Amino acid sequence: MHKPWILTDPFHPNMATRIDGRYYLFTVSFKGIHKIIQMATSATLDGPWHVRAEPVIDLGPPDTFEGYHIDTPTAWWFADRGEILVFYMGYPSAAQADQPHSPFGSVDAVAVMKPDDPVARKLGPVLRPSALPGHWTTGWAGGLQIIPAHDGGWFAVINASPTPPAPVAENPYMREPAPSLGGWAYTAESWPVKGWQVADEPIERIEDVPDAARQAGEGTNFWRQHLLVLPDGRMLLYYNSGPYGSEQMFAKQADTSTSLQVCG
Repeated sequence: MHKPWILTDPFHPNMATRIDGRYYLFTVSFKGIHKIIQMATSATLDGPWHVRAEPVIDLGPPDTFEGYHIDTPTAWWFADRGEILVFYMGYPSAAQADQPHSPFGSVDAVAVMKPDDPVARKLGPVLRPSALPGHWTTGWAGGLQIIPAHDGGWFAVINASPTPPAPVAENPYMREPAPSLGGWAYTAESWPVKGWQVADEPIERIEDVPDAARQAGEGTNFWRQHLLVLPDGRMLLYYNSGPYGSEQMFAKQADTSTSLQVCG
């Protein structure tokens, strides 16, 4: 199991949610060579965690955007609806006709469930690789982490790349080619299952990393951004960066009043 995510209240960022005496954990497991998502529960955050045997989000049909892997969950408790939203990455094993510049690129998708449901109900993709050649999300997209916007709607931190993956038959393992970049997405919807649009530019491009940061180990990728919102309004963005297999953890700081430019 890897890439665990504790169920979180999106209106109280970074605080684990307890429902009827239980915490919920969503994690990636392997089903043969394919990744799927399982769910576990515990009365305490330090466990023991009881893992449900069946996947809470399983592979889709072989010809769909999620026919190869289901990966990288983030899960959010909407108490007013009594529902859990799970964002996840779907990886295709077959070329996708509606992704002309990246037919094998991963997609951000969403599913919904009640706490006692054995399986989440898939709602479909929310962000596909961009149709614009050379855009920072043209290759693949994933890892969506949401925070509420002051004036309604939602912002999200995502990972993406301008580099399309090779067909699975040519390279079954490297499904997220470099550079991995972090950036913002936004939807004006109160229920954030549609309307997502990505910023015109990422937070930083690899070629723009300052020399001092390069000497400290940054470069190649900005992986798996995690946004921590502090009580005083500051935001810390944690990410690992560096060549494959030797990444290190880094952080950037911003104020929540920072203007975020998103495309129309």
